[in-house]
Amino acid sequence: MLGGLIVRRAHDAGRSVRVRTAGTRAGSGEVHLEAVSLLAERDVDLAHHTPARLSSDDLSADLILGVTREHARLVLALDREATPRTFTVREMVRRGTGRGARRSDETVPDWLERIGAGRRTSDLAGSSELDDLIDVTGSTSRTHAQLARELDGLAGRIVDLLWPTAS
Repeated sequence: MLGGLIVRRAHDAGRSVRVRTAGTRAGSGEVHLEAVSLLAERDVDLAHHTPARLSSDDLSADLILGVTREHARLVLALDREATPRTFTVREMVRRGTGRGARRSDETVPDWLERIGAGRRTSDLAGSSELDDLIDVTGSTSRTHAQLARELDGLAGRIVDLLWPTAS
């Protein structure tokens, strides 16, 4: 859901971005119907999206976002070198808000280095309400809707932080 929301928010802000999504539990070959419906309400079409499972091929991305600390740890288990560009969604937004949006003369890797200053791999240990989004597996429609609302807001913040002049 987050990838589609980031693309839509970036498009709304006049930006073209390339987003690849992969999950840690993907493999069913279908997007949950609740997600398709909730994102359709937000002008994001997931009807033809096929979930992909995270692989080492995904780890060359400029930015890797996990929905939970566990997701981020799974990325780092595949490649420790991905640490500087791997965050939970909430962590990236929190750190970006605290340290400031990307400057016009700053590359994405340089900005991630700035907002990640002082981070340790151990910061991703355990779970945390501060960093982890709700797991909607087996949840009610209400919980799915709550996650969609939060992801939409976070996607907007991510676009504002990465391309501040786009807002």
